[in-house]
Parts: sequence; C-alpha cells; structure tokens
Amino acid sequence: MNMTQEQLVNLSSEEMVNNFLVAKKDEIVNSVKQVLAVAEIFKSENLEVPSHSFSVFLLFLACIMQRIA
Repeated sequence: MNMTQEQLVNLSSEEMVNNFLVAKKDEIVNSVKQVLAVAEIFKSENLEVPSHSFSVFLLFLACIMQRIA
C-alpha cells in the first residue's frame, strides 16, 4: 500500500496517534504485560536477553505506556 506524504502526515498527527492509543489501550497494556513477564522470566532464570533490539523495544513500550496512562 503506497501512501502520499499528506496521508502519512494526517495519520501521524498527534490527534490521530492519541486516538489510536486510547482505542487500543487495553490491547497495548496486555501486550506490555506479556513482554514484561517474559523479561522477568529471562531475569529470574539468568538467561541472556536475545538482543539489544529487545531492550530498545522495552524502552519503546515504556514510552507508550507513559503516554496512555
């Protein structure tokens, strides 16, 4: 699916992003809880986190959680 620059700008406006986050809040919260549970298992079992990108992903999720709280 190709989108014009204007379509992308409209979809990424603060209002559209906030509306999406509010509409998907429960789904996002559940996903974050699942990821945090897996991270806790890794920690408790002294397992290595798969990659640096996983840590970046956790940071990204934390930012989203702050925004929808």
